[in-house]
Amino acid sequence: MDAADIAALCAVMSLKELEGPVRRLEGDLKTDGNQKDRRRVLIGEPWSFDNFLIVLAKPNGKGDILNIPFNKTAFWVQIHNVPLLCMTKQIGSFLGSLIGDVEEIDEGVSGDYDGKFLRVRVIINVDQPLRRILQVDVLGDREESVMLLRYEWLPDHCHRHTHHTITKAGESIASAAIFKP
Repeated sequence: MDAADIAALCAVMSLKELEGPVRRLEGDLKTDGNQKDRRRVLIGEPWSFDNFLIVLAKPNGKGDILNIPFNKTAFWVQIHNVPLLCMTKQIGSFLGSLIGDVEEIDEGVSGDYDGKFLRVRVIINVDQPLRRILQVDVLGDREESVMLLRYEWLPDHCHRHTHHTITKAGESIASAAIFKP
């Protein structure tokens, strides 16, 4: 068989003929049993491995992985130093919206806040630095209230830089101080 014979043979063959016709997935095969597991995993965010954040994303359509942005994850955020006047679900929603997209507000067991902090679940863009405080003029009297933020289950993270841990940040901050003019 020479090169011309091989080229002629390849021209008449196709993968479709070799592998058979295209088959269609039945509707129940795509979602059967996976929805509950997927929901449970997404509710458990944020996930981490070896102290690094793992970002999960819910696929749209067929779930082409190249078109899914893996830059947002949900965190429970505790908002401390909130004035008692502001310990409401509506204010919790407003304060949470200053951090990210509000997904849920924890009202506690009895529906009343215990006065220690507000707890809000927000979706945060992990490409941006995390906020550490909120500054709010509560009464409109030009007196700002500073509220501290605590991210639950946050892995070893540098608030100043987005792409490395506190250990690496310490090294870069120390080296910047050495080479400072």
